[in-house]
Amino acid sequence: MHATRSTSSLSSSSQTPSIGERLAAARRQRGISYEDAAAATKLSVSYLQAMEANRFDQMPAPIYAKNFIRIYGTYLGLDGRQLAEEFSRMVPLHVELPPKTQTSPAYHVSVLITQLVRHRLLVGAVLLAAISLILYLGSSLERRTGSISYPTDDPQIAAALRDYQPMFDTTEPLPSLE
Repeated sequence: MHATRSTSSLSSSSQTPSIGERLAAARRQRGISYEDAAAATKLSVSYLQAMEANRFDQMPAPIYAKNFIRIYGTYLGLDGRQLAEEFSRMVPLHVELPPKTQTSPAYHVSVLITQLVRHRLLVGAVLLAAISLILYLGSSLERRTGSISYPTDDPQIAAALRDYQPMFDTTEPLPSLE
């Protein structure tokens, strides 16, 4: 993905100085040190030296080199845009991306879980509703069966529990205290 052109291929004809030569000449003419230029442009000294030596293959990627040339050239009082365009004509800026792959179902589940965790209030409300529904359905099922069975091995206890009648009906209201 890096520019792999050699120093000689980035030098134009012998009449026109290369990009690096023009950058180096402008820096020396203005009496600017690499450290001062690095501080002003926020570019590392090694990148500035690589640009002046036409070693653009030492940049992270061609698109970075193009923008570094624009920034450095403008700082030095040159036409940074024109230098960057000249670089673009010499070095292809196209980057090969890896082929697109299918995402796994696990990825989609993890995204869903992440979204749910971000919305804790919604998750809490859903859990509360689910618990309430389970409790309601459980209590209504008990009311429908009418009697509760108690597992026991002793037939006398089983008969007593089955025949047990409460003292009052739990479905009727309590009598008044007057």
